Amino acid sequence: MDEIKKDQKGQSDREEGLSQEATMPDMLVQMRQIFADRDAEYIQMEEVYRKRKESLDAKEVALKETLSGLEDRLLAVTAREAAIKEKETELQERMESLIKEKAALQEAQVKIDKEKTEQWMQVSLLREEARNEKLRSQRLAGEYEEKISKLPADSSYVSALQETAGQTARKQMEEKIAALQGTVDSQKEELEDSKEENRQLKEKNEYLTRANQELEELKKNLPEQQKKDMESLHALAKKLAEEKEALEEENNHLKEDNRRLQEEKGELFKKLMAGTQLKTQDRDGLQEKGEPEEEADRAAFRSTEEIKADDISASQRELEPADVLLAEGPLTAEILQEYLQETGMDARLLHAREGELVAVAAGGLQIMFSFGESPWFDIRKKQKGGWSMKKLLKRYNENKAGLTFIYDENEEELIGSAEFSFNTSPEDLVHKVYQAARIYFGYRNGEEA
Repeated sequence: MDEIKKDQKGQSDREEGLSQEATMPDMLVQMRQIFADRDAEYIQMEEVYRKRKESLDAKEVALKETLSGLEDRLLAVTAREAAIKEKETELQERMESLIKEKAALQEAQVKIDKEKTEQWMQVSLLREEARNEKLRSQRLAGEYEEKISKLPADSSYVSALQETAGQTARKQMEEKIAALQGTVDSQKEELEDSKEENRQLKEKNEYLTRANQELEELKKNLPEQQKKDMESLHALAKKLAEEKEALEEENNHLKEDNRRLQEEKGELFKKLMAGTQLKTQDRDGLQEKGEPEEEADRAAFRSTEEIKADDISASQRELEPADVLLAEGPLTAEILQEYLQETGMDARLLHAREGELVAVAAGGLQIMFSFGESPWFDIRKKQKGGWSMKKLLKRYNENKAGLTFIYDENEEELIGSAEFSFNTSPEDLVHKVYQAARIYFGYRNGEEA
């Protein structure tokens, strides 16, 4: 019986050992699945962030174009209103000028009519005087003839007197007639001149009358047209104000979306950093619990990022000498990570759909390098906000240092970001980043490579 019990106990111990041996691979498979699910979540988060960023960029461009179009329309409306006012002023001045000119012409017309009447009176007087002179001459001639007829017919004195009297009378008559004719001719010339001047004044008066009628019509039509234009301008101004208000509201929404994206970006950065640290801790825990012969299995279940980084590092160590001479070619995340690790920095390589990331924590700063289609880096530091922070952001952004500075109020982080080129050497890129960290973020715990 004792032997049977011993056999049963040994068999039970062996089955328990086999159960424990079967449990470890299952745990490793579960751990690998957890890492794979986490990587998939990171990739999905990056894709959502990229799409939202593209949508916001497109909205911002459309908003700027709309605002520019509204400003152009507002300028055109203002210019049109100024032109209408200028035209109204010009018409008013023209109307006043024509009224004054018409009054002057009417005064001149009255004066000419008066002079014309006086000249006709003078001509009539001269005609009547000429008739009187003619009658007087006829009377004197009759009296003279009567006196002559009473003298003896054969008297030489009578003949001489008749001849002399006839010559004198003819001469006086001719002189008077000539004088009267000259006066009449002069009056006729003045009358003709008056007629011509009167004709010109009449034509000008007719022109002024037509112009005055046109002005009266314009004066009647202008308020109606101006009223229509002003109503149109007011309607357009109201529409522009409504569009501006809607655009401002949309702009506020865009700013809020941008703020949330910055918050999500910061959260993603923290999760990526925390996930990397968690992976390292998990792997370290597995290495402490496992046996030396299980090292190959655990290496198979490490994250894709570290396996890729180890492969790159191994190939670099095979190609490069001991003093770390980097391979020629464009800058990659693996090259930058290896360079940072060689200089003593704790650099983590992360993989995303839009490109690989290199994360570095240094002296209270969080630094991220993104190797996407447009490579960029940003530097983050915990810092209190407030009025002094707004003033600091304004001064930093006005320095034109090549970086764009923003402040995440929820995370209380100062963020500086900039783009870089794949043709940049790792030495130059790290020097640029740490120089910006020292100048703008007060980094003093290390030196750049």
